[in-house]
Amino acid sequence: MLLGPSIATSRFQGWYLGTTSAPLRVIESLHINEELSEVSTALTSIQRRYATITEDLGYVRGLPAIAQRLSKKTSVELIIDGKRIDDHREWGRRYTIHHQDGIVLVEFQKKEDEKEPRDGEYQWWLAIASEDLHLLPQEQWIEHAYTYDQERASPPFKRYVFFAATINAREVVYAVGQDKESAFTTAKEAWAKRESAWKVHDRLTTVHPKGEINHAYHAARHALCSLLGPQGLQAGLPWFHQVWSRDAAISLPALMMIGHEQDAKRIALELLKNIGDDGLVPIIIHPKSTDRCFDAAGWLFFSLHFLIERHPRLFSQDEIDTILSTLHSAISTVKSLMQKDDFIETPNGMSWMDASYGGDTRLGARIEHQALFLAMLKFQRVHGRKNGASEKEFAAKVRYHFFKNHYLYDGKDDPMIRPNVFLAHHVYPELLTNSEWEQCFDRVLTQLWLPWGGLSSIDTQHKLFTGHHTGENPQSYHRGDSWYWINNLAAISLEQVNKKKYASYIIKILNASTKDILTLGALGHHSELSSALSQTGQGCMSQAWSAAMYVELVNSIT
Repeated sequence: MLLGPSIATSRFQGWYLGTTSAPLRVIESLHINEELSEVSTALTSIQRRYATITEDLGYVRGLPAIAQRLSKKTSVELIIDGKRIDDHREWGRRYTIHHQDGIVLVEFQKKEDEKEPRDGEYQWWLAIASEDLHLLPQEQWIEHAYTYDQERASPPFKRYVFFAATINAREVVYAVGQDKESAFTTAKEAWAKRESAWKVHDRLTTVHPKGEINHAYHAARHALCSLLGPQGLQAGLPWFHQVWSRDAAISLPALMMIGHEQDAKRIALELLKNIGDDGLVPIIIHPKSTDRCFDAAGWLFFSLHFLIERHPRLFSQDEIDTILSTLHSAISTVKSLMQKDDFIETPNGMSWMDASYGGDTRLGARIEHQALFLAMLKFQRVHGRKNGASEKEFAAKVRYHFFKNHYLYDGKDDPMIRPNVFLAHHVYPELLTNSEWEQCFDRVLTQLWLPWGGLSSIDTQHKLFTGHHTGENPQSYHRGDSWYWINNLAAISLEQVNKKKYASYIIKILNASTKDILTLGALGHHSELSSALSQTGQGCMSQAWSAAMYVELVNSIT
């Protein structure tokens, strides 16, 4: 439920019906013609305060339905927009309003139209129930300008949506189904259960000096769980609704920490099956995906080590044997990526920093890839009972060629300062001694630290450093933008290396991430990133690895 302002500011906002392919938007906005003064959330519900009206919106437990309660009867403009989350076609949308036994039903069909490329057909039914419903049909197309999308340079910035009706009632239930009967039946059941939508505990914006972190922690847990589905773990909403292998692999330890061991296992084994003969993994787990990466495999085996160590009986011996067999093949084939200097060298786009700009490509041998390969060798040594000679030899080479001037270079012969040194520590702390890690962290913090409590994705003195997020233009993406998942991970590493010395950094990162979850971006969710010069909640509104690393951070310091 990505409802925020009374009028949507993005074509991605609204209420969605989850499907196995892509979420379907049903309601774009429920507009009340008063000035909005405050929005707060309580995990499965939101409250919006206007000049004279308070509105509560929440999910009806166990049903594809939301319930709306107003402090007094007032007119609400029902703006609907049938669209798959990634489908921005405008032609071929058909709405029909029906009535049945006191319930209003809106039928939506998306038909192919010769004016636009073919991209599939779909439909849904929206049922509206209330005991004091007064509905005035409008049935007109209106054009909405999306200011947030324009700020992100993410076209299209405008879209025609359907002003279905004006509704006047105190309590209303909106239910959705793939056909008329399921929507009708769900609406009747939801009306009977509507009170469950409004039973909330402390709202996440409530200020408790000792409780904010606890509130944000439970919100992050809920946000991470909300991205779980039969196909795996969605990377984020709204525009990363697919299963991204790297993001899913990174998030596995947090899933175990919050009691989703079986989900973590299911996702891990599915990722394992996707490791190709080349040792690479599709970036997106999808039959049509062709782009591949190396680091997803490294993250997978790092996380598998964590899962097995924490829950020895989670995997059967046959499953462990399969994991080791796949690992052995992956290590052998990954060595084919090693060039004359015997380091993992990859083309541009195979790391998490995959957006190029201004000649900044990050191809070649990168520090996090070497550390991830070491994590694979470590898994083989620990769980496959190998002697570890190749691991020790490779670690020594990485240390010799990357650890210079008291810090780890971002790439072999590339002294760029980036937060990837924290990734290296997280996945393979054995690379340096504890005192050497302190030297490394001291050095990079002077160049990356942002006073509000984050890390720049590039040296703040570098000519490509960009202080403000540039949206879909990749200029700032890995050249200034501060990524919450890296910030949280860095705080974990700082805590492990010297929690007393780095206490101020750790608490500032924790407080900044807590602030993002509770008051920025999508309330109750952890944003993808922030601008460097001042804290913002930008990028993807609900990012899985941001929430996962916040869960890990809170668990590591409590």
